[in-house]
Amino acid sequence: MRGTIRSRGAFRNVYENGRKAVGRHMVVFALVPVANDAGVDGAESVDPTRVGVVASRKVGNAVARSRAKRVLRAAFSPLRAGLPDGTQIVLVARRSLIENGLRSTQAEREMRDLIEHLLRSQDPTGRSRSDPGKDAAARGRGGKASR
Repeated sequence: MRGTIRSRGAFRNVYENGRKAVGRHMVVFALVPVANDAGVDGAESVDPTRVGVVASRKVGNAVARSRAKRVLRAAFSPLRAGLPDGTQIVLVARRSLIENGLRSTQAEREMRDLIEHLLRSQDPTGRSRSDPGKDAAARGRGGKASR
């Protein structure tokens, strides 16, 4: 399936280069592509939105992990259309998702809030707005005052 993240390298890319939002029942990692100029002929290759779902053994036995992944996939399905093309999302189930018997509609609400938070915290250049320290350090205002 083309819209699924499967390889270890693709997961690692999202973990290392994407943004993270932690919720009560899940953790969402999102890697939003940087908008670039169209090619000479105006055509761009558009990648689909890709999603990967993870449930570790901490979540429970095989039945519980499968249920957690099923709930997260079902919750993500209606949200996929609203994401920019080329966005890569990794959804990580937490134990509370199973312990509280969360349904996909409830998970969808939390997931929508987390994804909206991640998309709001991106500026047009792809850098996060919530980390002003990087910009301040680049301008010479980070760390100790110079004397």
